[in-house]
Amino acid sequence: MESSYFCTAGGGTEIFLADELKFISARHSGDLQSERCSSSQLQVEGKVLFTFSGHPAELLNLKTAERVFVQLCYKPHWIKQNGKDSSIMTALQNTLEAITPQDWDNAKHTWNFVNPPKKRSARFQNNQKSSEKLCNKRQKTENDDVTFRVSLKCPREYNNRRVSSMVGGCITRQTGWKVDLRKPLFEVYIQLNNNHLIIGIPLTKIPLSDRPYIETIGLRSTVAWIMAHKAQIQAGDTVLDPMCGVGTILIEAANSWKSAKFSPQN
Repeated sequence: MESSYFCTAGGGTEIFLADELKFISARHSGDLQSERCSSSQLQVEGKVLFTFSGHPAELLNLKTAERVFVQLCYKPHWIKQNGKDSSIMTALQNTLEAITPQDWDNAKHTWNFVNPPKKRSARFQNNQKSSEKLCNKRQKTENDDVTFRVSLKCPREYNNRRVSSMVGGCITRQTGWKVDLRKPLFEVYIQLNNNHLIIGIPLTKIPLSDRPYIETIGLRSTVAWIMAHKAQIQAGDTVLDPMCGVGTILIEAANSWKSAKFSPQN
């Protein structure tokens, strides 16, 4: 089953992210010549929205994405359609209430695929196929354990704290999840600007662009990978970078193209 996602990307790199997503989707379908996923993509400034039927963990291997989100809502030109006065709060609440509890639950389960729960209540592990009453009770207990924090980006003319509080309350009423500003299980990301309203849950707490194998960042890792990718490195090639600085491009390339040789100088 296909799920909706979006990735954030550095300005100007959206096209490279879109190409990488096409390759991953084609590889998943077993047809590297497939253009199947191209019609389900949408590029906007700083983001690529798409659908994907594979395991969400596969998306964590993206090299050109800053972060990956489960998509819950996307509304283009939302502010223009709903005005810029106090009615925006009512309109935003109506939009949030249009996201069903099942939508929120599906997003949480997708997040769980990448972040499996460490502990489950023993009394619910022993009998997964019990009565509907027990299932509902288990669902309620699981929701009681879910905590979240709203991460909101909106224009300055709106009161960020007030909007975040309203959003958090609305989500709690819909799902039974609890707001935790200090140590939430995950964040609910909302961006509201003149271009769109977008809502999602990040699959990871740390951005994908924070590479564990790079200690000193001399260049954004996504840009370094794109530069190495454009070099069309082949097995046996020797790659030189006489102006490498701290070697970010070479480190990124060496991690992805292990059959080549790399040197900071000739």
